Amino acid sequence: MTVIRGSHGNIMHDIGSAATVSLDANPTPNFDWYRATAHGYSPGNIIRDLSAAFPLASVKQSGGRFGYDRGAQLVAGEKILSQVWWSTSGTNSGVCVDTPSENSATARDALQPFEHRVTRADVCLDYCEDGLFEYMAAVLTKFAILNDLKIEQMGDWERGKARTLYIGSRSSTAFLRLYEKGQKEGGNPFWIRLEFEFKPKGKAGYNCAKYQPAEFLGSCRWVRKVLGKLGIDYLALGQSIGTIRKPQDSARAKLALLRQYGKIASSWMHEHDDNGPFIQEWNTAMDMLKKHENTGDISVYMDLIDLLEGNPEGIIKRKKQQGKKLTKKSAFSEIFLEKVES
Repeated sequence: MTVIRGSHGNIMHDIGSAATVSLDANPTPNFDWYRATAHGYSPGNIIRDLSAAFPLASVKQSGGRFGYDRGAQLVAGEKILSQVWWSTSGTNSGVCVDTPSENSATARDALQPFEHRVTRADVCLDYCEDGLFEYMAAVLTKFAILNDLKIEQMGDWERGKARTLYIGSRSSTAFLRLYEKGQKEGGNPFWIRLEFEFKPKGKAGYNCAKYQPAEFLGSCRWVRKVLGKLGIDYLALGQSIGTIRKPQDSARAKLALLRQYGKIASSWMHEHDDNGPFIQEWNTAMDMLKKHENTGDISVYMDLIDLLEGNPEGIIKRKKQQGKKLTKKSAFSEIFLEKVES
């Protein structure tokens, strides 16, 4: 396959036949779904601001969902523009706002006055050209195979009708789908959509509440890589929204030990006047685990895993990206610092 950069920043791809397709290297990303939870606010205030954002909508009472026992819908005719859920009792606190499709950006903007945690944000890139689906599907499938990501196909791939390609896991922080939207909705048959579903973890959900679509695309390493394979490299770099990294077996065993017996072992160790390398590393790991559980900070969790795996290079790289210097005041053990400084 030959790749040529054409005029207007397009990438021209020779797909091995008489046809050549062009892929816009600077597509405009848009929100296609936005779900968030806000704590400490009344449902009425949030519904009021959503109603102002959708002036032609009416508010209709509905049932609860996701463990909430109350709900309301903003509707225009038969179409549901946005949904709001909350509880009057029980442990499921907060107000959840769920907005699909082209209305998601409007709801996202209406939620900005309220501190909220993003639990799902879909970002899409639209294209319209004959032959482009086949090219993109081939690139994405190859990337998934090389990176050991799950692949699933839906639709009629034999006849090339209403096809959808899924890559990744729905339960992870990022999930990809490529589908023939025009065929699905009866529009231009060459209209295709590349869409990423993001589910930020823990505190990261609050951090990315201000994100624009491009920042979501830049917040996940493998998403940046796969877009790079398609020639899309202008993305705004957002902070990590979570991790799909699986710790090594030894690190997972150590992590389980810390979680289950950490407090007991720490108390026992403090009974002895010993501050050797192992004790320092143990105390450091316990401090990092406690901080992660209290704050949900993904970068702390990644540092902890690198500590347990004996991987100083990972910590050094992460600290440089954060503009920080790794010193003894960073609460790493002496034995680990020796590995870092060597």
